[in-house]
Amino acid sequence: ITDWSSGGAVVGDGKSAQSKTKSKKEWHDELLHDLYRSGKPQLLRCINTLVLTVMSSLDPNHLNYSRITHLPHNFGEGNTLLPPVHSGLSPSPQLSTLHNILTNPTNWERNDIFSILSTSYALLLQPYYANHHKHNSSLPFDIEATFYTCLESLPVTKSCTYLRHSLLSSLPPGSGSFFLSTLAEFISGYLSAIVSGGDMPISRERWYKDEEEELKLKHVHEEQRRQFGLSVRGGEVRTETVDISARPDCLDDIMMLAIEVMSRCGDLSALFWEVVSGSGGKYKFPQVVELMERAQADD
Repeated sequence: ITDWSSGGAVVGDGKSAQSKTKSKKEWHDELLHDLYRSGKPQLLRCINTLVLTVMSSLDPNHLNYSRITHLPHNFGEGNTLLPPVHSGLSPSPQLSTLHNILTNPTNWERNDIFSILSTSYALLLQPYYANHHKHNSSLPFDIEATFYTCLESLPVTKSCTYLRHSLLSSLPPGSGSFFLSTLAEFISGYLSAIVSGGDMPISRERWYKDEEEELKLKHVHEEQRRQFGLSVRGGEVRTETVDISARPDCLDDIMMLAIEVMSRCGDLSALFWEVVSGSGGKYKFPQVVELMERAQADD
């Protein structure tokens, strides 16, 4: 690549300036300089900070303090938007507004960000969903349908890829520990929900095999239509290979996101170990290992 800003032109002394080839580092530095002048990294960091702030505000594991007594609330750990079931307190009036926003993707331009916040909302509802068979829910909507609808949207919109490659890389220096802990608690809660519910996404290998089988069936169907003298529907162009760009986030992407967070802050690894009951008593079992076993079963 050549910089022709002065190459070939006649300068003040009448001599023709020589063209100069830019090095890779010069192009890289110039690109970063232009990006920072345009404000795009700052805008990205601002958006990601707001996303993490909303995720934190929807966390069901807050330890809330009273502004008057400066002591923890009577119900202890929970979220004032949707107090714990055993507290006997009514949900916040703001919950209905949040419900309408986080269950309707049509008003969102960024579906990946919508899915992250919608999943955070599902994790907020999870304690009520877990007890909805034992206690009559006072919520003005179908708790079971809302929980599953919000929870299953994360892989479809490739939100895990966005969290790993965009949000994590833009964490501001000096405040990464808070943001990392917020993100780690969100991922840990999501893993617990899909592992306990048994509704985990498939692996990349399984997705690719399924798509190959579907493509083969499509080719067989097209050939049968040609043999009967029927035109291919809509004059479609024959596709010979699987479109990788159409792949949603799979188990592999979720595992890599969890591992990336743990690698950045080892103290947060404990969030990804789950206490379960066994024949020898209670023991800890890593959520990531559960996902890896499912991925191996798919392959």
